[in-house]
Amino acid sequence: MLPEDAVRATRTMGEYASLIAGLMPVAILAALGAVVRSIQARRCGLKAVGVAAAGGGFVGVLVGLLLDQTDLPMGVKAFLVGSGGYASGELLKIFMVRACRWAERAVPGGK
Repeated sequence: MLPEDAVRATRTMGEYASLIAGLMPVAILAALGAVVRSIQARRCGLKAVGVAAAGGGFVGVLVGLLLDQTDLPMGVKAFLVGSGGYASGELLKIFMVRACRWAERAVPGGK
């Protein structure tokens, strides 16, 4: 990588650094909730735990972004983010079903 490319990448990341730093604890907390659920379900393989952590982190970021708009106490926000991560597998399945139903209604003929 050329030095100019590194400077350009640093400037670009600098614009989003505070957002990334703010969402990192949220993603980690939700990912931990998803890992706990995966282990409780006796899916302890590296792949299963990794997928659960990635899904939990994604849901946690979404929940965290929604909760940033509220005046709830930090403890309540942490509980909701962790719970969102714990239930992330089910939440993503529910969202997928609803998105498919919406798409079938939006496109005439369902195709």
